[in-house]
Amino acid sequence: MWRNSLSFSSKLVTSSRNIHPSPSSSLSSAAENGVVRSLSHSLPPSPSPSPSIEESVKLGFQRSSHGVREASGAAAAADFSSLAASKARDASDLARHYGRCYWDLSKARLRNVGTNNDFPLNPDVRHLVRLIQSCNTHHFIHQGKQLHLLFLKNGLLECDVTIGNCLLQMYVRCGIMSDAHALFEEMPLRNCFSWNTLIEGYMKSGDCMKSLELFKSMPERNEFSWNVVITGFTKMGWLGTARSLFDEMPWKNGVAWTSIVHGYAQSGHKKDALRLFKHLSSNTLDVSYGDKFVLATVIGVCTDLVALGCGKQIHARIVIDNLEVDSALASSLINFYGKCGDLNSANHVLNITKEPDDYSLSALIVSYANSGRMSDARRIFNLKNNPSCALWNSMISGYVCNENLGALVIFNEMRANGVQGDFLTLVSVLSACSILGILVHAKQFHTLACKVGMIYDIIVAGSLLDAYSKCSSNDDACKLFSELKAFDTILLNCMITVYSNCGRIEEAKQIFKTMPIKSLISWNSVIAGLCQNGCPIEALDLFQEMNKLGLKMDKFSLASAISACAGISSLEFGDQVFTRAIIIGLEYDEIVSSSVLDFYCKCGLVENGRKVFDRMMKFDEVPWNSMLMGYATNGHGLEALELFNEMLQAGVTPNSITFTGVLTACDHCGLIEEGRRWFYAMKLDYHIAPGIEHYACMIDLFSRAGCIDEAMTMIEQMPFKADVSMLSSVLRGCLATGHKTLGKKMAEQIIELDSGNSGAYVQLSNIFASYGEWEGSAEVRKVMRHKGIQKNPGCSCMLVVATSGTGFVLGSGTALDLSGLCWTCAGTMMVAASANSLNQVFEKDNDAKMKRTKLRPLPSGRITIPHALTWASSMGLVGTALLASKTNALAAGLAASNLILYAFVYTPLKQIHPVNTWVGAVVGAIPPLLGWAAASGQVSLNSMILPAALYFWQIPHFMALAYLCRHDYAAGGYRMLSLADASGQRTASVALRNCLYLIPLGFLAYDWGVTSKWFCLESTLLTLAISATAFSFYRDRTMHKARRMFYASLLYLPVFMSGILLHRLSDNDQHCTTDNNLVSKAELPSSPQESRYVDKKKNKDTQLRPPVAYASVAPFPFLPAPSYASS
Repeated sequence: MWRNSLSFSSKLVTSSRNIHPSPSSSLSSAAENGVVRSLSHSLPPSPSPSPSIEESVKLGFQRSSHGVREASGAAAAADFSSLAASKARDASDLARHYGRCYWDLSKARLRNVGTNNDFPLNPDVRHLVRLIQSCNTHHFIHQGKQLHLLFLKNGLLECDVTIGNCLLQMYVRCGIMSDAHALFEEMPLRNCFSWNTLIEGYMKSGDCMKSLELFKSMPERNEFSWNVVITGFTKMGWLGTARSLFDEMPWKNGVAWTSIVHGYAQSGHKKDALRLFKHLSSNTLDVSYGDKFVLATVIGVCTDLVALGCGKQIHARIVIDNLEVDSALASSLINFYGKCGDLNSANHVLNITKEPDDYSLSALIVSYANSGRMSDARRIFNLKNNPSCALWNSMISGYVCNENLGALVIFNEMRANGVQGDFLTLVSVLSACSILGILVHAKQFHTLACKVGMIYDIIVAGSLLDAYSKCSSNDDACKLFSELKAFDTILLNCMITVYSNCGRIEEAKQIFKTMPIKSLISWNSVIAGLCQNGCPIEALDLFQEMNKLGLKMDKFSLASAISACAGISSLEFGDQVFTRAIIIGLEYDEIVSSSVLDFYCKCGLVENGRKVFDRMMKFDEVPWNSMLMGYATNGHGLEALELFNEMLQAGVTPNSITFTGVLTACDHCGLIEEGRRWFYAMKLDYHIAPGIEHYACMIDLFSRAGCIDEAMTMIEQMPFKADVSMLSSVLRGCLATGHKTLGKKMAEQIIELDSGNSGAYVQLSNIFASYGEWEGSAEVRKVMRHKGIQKNPGCSCMLVVATSGTGFVLGSGTALDLSGLCWTCAGTMMVAASANSLNQVFEKDNDAKMKRTKLRPLPSGRITIPHALTWASSMGLVGTALLASKTNALAAGLAASNLILYAFVYTPLKQIHPVNTWVGAVVGAIPPLLGWAAASGQVSLNSMILPAALYFWQIPHFMALAYLCRHDYAAGGYRMLSLADASGQRTASVALRNCLYLIPLGFLAYDWGVTSKWFCLESTLLTLAISATAFSFYRDRTMHKARRMFYASLLYLPVFMSGILLHRLSDNDQHCTTDNNLVSKAELPSSPQESRYVDKKKNKDTQLRPPVAYASVAPFPFLPAPSYASS
């Protein structure tokens, strides 16, 4: 130890020499006085020696207690207004608890100091000790080390343990634990105070294990030693270690009991805290059960558990033992009875309290306010002559929960009495503004916050943001957010909601990504915002990430995820989320059940939705509205009206959303009289002002029914400006009823409102043409071209015709029958038109929900379903007959089969399962096979090259399209793979895999005699190019990469078909040249059919070897193996 002492002392001397010149070895009295004077100037003023240390501690504790009571009153005032109130209340409880602990520990420390004065100190030394005691922060560590050096040179450390303990305290207070430990090791004299100081220092610095090690090494322990380690481990949350030490403590005092009970309560083990107190009270030898702080702590635990019976037993024990109820214990009892709903007992405790403090009054005021008894709350408030700010805050928060305008009145009364208020006051009145939705008042309080300097307070700023959001002033909220300098999680959560409400979802996502700490509310807010802004796929991505991280989910998380599944009509995902809700036990929750009901209705499963509705507890109109809208949007208008009558009979008052569902049901079913009746009833009988959505339903209803004049009258009388959807409804009605003049006017107004609306231009052009005004029609088309407005063309029929024509050329051999090619293309186009028309008939309602298809003739109302069915039937029959008569029965059979497969298998499958993409690829692969069959009269292995290319090409093409338009497909109710694949990984991998399948086709085309060898190289390079875009999309699944792959697929097919045609023709010419001798020796054919047969025989004979040799190594095992005649 002496070697370590020399080491530490030498370091101290060396550091002193670096700071000041070394004095002489013998320190004279004058020099010593000079050092003391210089240190006195550099240190803070020492405490006055007149009051004793114990009196100073008492005074400090009294000031602390007063601050605790003030903080406690403020906390109770905002028990309902904000999270800040909860934090303040917790802080007050902790302050009161640890204030008591500090007082008891200080008394124990004083007892330790009193036993250490073995060496009489002269006045100069006492002054130096007081200077050391003033070095209580790291800023004075250099002055403290100079004093340490001074004591060391005078040999005082070896004479008195008090000086060593003061130096040890100085190092601990300055946070230099390494020097404190070194000093402790070199101290020749040590007592319990020395050990306790070092243990307490390590505990405060966070090194609990070192503190425990020292504690176990102590030769002798006192109460303070046990209290320090138990309290320290309790505050750190190490309840196991704290409990072990508590059990080992030979004589447990009030500090230890309070610490361990409070520790269990704060850690969520409230029942264990009560068991500990029960064990304490059962020990008759331990008088700590009568400690007021222990009792206050246990009563607080009963308050958290709402254990009225247990709390009354403790109160009875207080009365039986005739314990004095001070203000702290009284406030705990009043708060306990108030929160447990026993207001009479709370009022009785207040009446027997001699001088109730503000915390007691605030607790009872808040309790009365919670029960809606504001008159009694006002009576308690009036007991105080000069109410403090905490009491005013309690009254304001009480009125916020009951009478919102009353909160503003009380605030004005408070200002009139000269009380300025604090941040809790502003939070409470801003909450009232949020509920009332009065923007003017919110702006006035914003100005007040700026005036009093509270605008940058995080809690006030968060409340102000919430007020602006609830007042529908999102722009003001965004502007305020941009001016703030500090943020917390609650404020950022509020801002996510604000950005989501105003459609700025990208900013909301950016805030969520950059948040340092994400709470459950953060996840719920961004998921709900994504659903609200039409991004259900991203919402499910976040929900999936949330599930992988193992985060706790609540009813809002599950409801948002189910709403996202409803947005994409994903029955599979929705059932999985609902199963998760069942596992958690939230399947009967009102919010979750409403989301499930809406989900089933949007998926078209109205019967399942009705089952959920029937088992729900219907507390308000929300479930009725959900079921009503489900019936209305699925075309069950009569059921919707029947449900509406049930709702009225059940005594549920309808709101505006209810009438939106009723009018929508009338619109879909064409019930004019019912719609007119309920539209006027909502104004006269239910005093609900119709909104723009109600007028839109009525205008569409009148337009569909041909009541154009009534629709125009409603447009002129409504208090809103007609939008494009209303005018489009009238335009459709005009075209259906022949009101061409009014239709022209509507089309012009639509163009004026939406200059890029191609449908309105087309309708206006058609109206001009129907009047014979060809110049006007041409002028409209000219304007469209000038503005770059293009009508979305239908390319499916043209693609079918192009691929079937290519197949015909490939199957024609050396002699191309141009007339047969024309008949084949004409018949194929008719059958394709029939199939597409039937598809649009079956998907009319779905197309109306999608942006890319809502302008089609049927959903836009330009033609009716009977007209479309007549057209489809005639085209299908004529096209099939034309192919049968002009080509052959095989081609006609393939065309008819493809029509049935497309219209009656693929079309309904789009709303059932994602496998529809692969079925659609088969439909797209048949046309080139049809062309080959029309030219050759048969289907061979060679004819499979182009169909295979079409099949594999369509997969990446439609995967890219489905990914780009997934939100649109979700709105239409289609079950695409991209909707069931939230991350997009499966979509990208399927696209890449099918791109790679295209690589061998060029080699097979050459090997099977379809093209020349140059096509192998061109096809490979072309396929590698589209595969590169697919691989890029696979690595980075973004909209940009998906669009690149889509454009690459658009370029691939025409280049591939052009190459195969070009090189096939050259190859045919080569065959004609090499086989002239064979043709001259052969007998001339007598008919074109025989000529075609001879050509095919020549092509087969000129092959070097049959392709069957390669069938086993081809990457397509599902292709049929060819059969050849024996040579």
